[in-house]
Amino acid sequence: MENKNNPEKKSKLVLIVNVAVLVAGLCLVFFHGNVNVMKVIVVLLGVCIIIPSLVYMGMVLTKRSEENDTVRNIGIVPAAGGLCFGIVLMLKNEMFLKTLGIIFGLLIIALGVFHTVYMIMMSKRARVEMWYYIFPVLMMIGGLLILVAFRAPEHATMVVLITGLSMILFSFTTLLEYLADRRAEKMAASMAAVANAAKKSPKVIDVESAVVPPTE
Repeated sequence: MENKNNPEKKSKLVLIVNVAVLVAGLCLVFFHGNVNVMKVIVVLLGVCIIIPSLVYMGMVLTKRSEENDTVRNIGIVPAAGGLCFGIVLMLKNEMFLKTLGIIFGLLIIALGVFHTVYMIMMSKRARVEMWYYIFPVLMMIGGLLILVAFRAPEHATMVVLITGLSMILFSFTTLLEYLADRRAEKMAASMAAVANAAKKSPKVIDVESAVVPPTE
């Protein structure tokens, strides 16, 4: 049976997500001056909610009839709610422009706090340089700036710029954590291999240094 917790697959998934976040951050930084960028983000969020909702509803509705109807009905409720919310995001995106900035600010702060705590926990098993903490701290500062200084709709370009920069910092921080974790895993594997080799190797007696009792 294939191991679901395969570290290689997990590493690839982390790298793929990291690259996706980096590309998204670069796009936000590059297009932050576009006046319609916030509307585009809201519409894209709506699409990202509608697609999985439709897929899930299709999976629930195509279940066999002998399965529990209650389970099927419960599964439809959140999917239908997500579908409706996604449609509202697409059609009434102006309603969410100010709210989106607040959400971005809170999310960036939460990510900064998460990375700070994660690095502190990871430092118990891996070497974490002190300068690694600069990036999550900058993310928290960016989130606070969005909440305090750039909450008005006319500051949408600054919100997008700070969000893009924070996503780039997130990607870079995740990469540093990944590299530190990989170094710790390799060191642990190397130490385990040395320990196993020492257990398997026969004990060698040093005859010259052995104490021989005097003979009469």
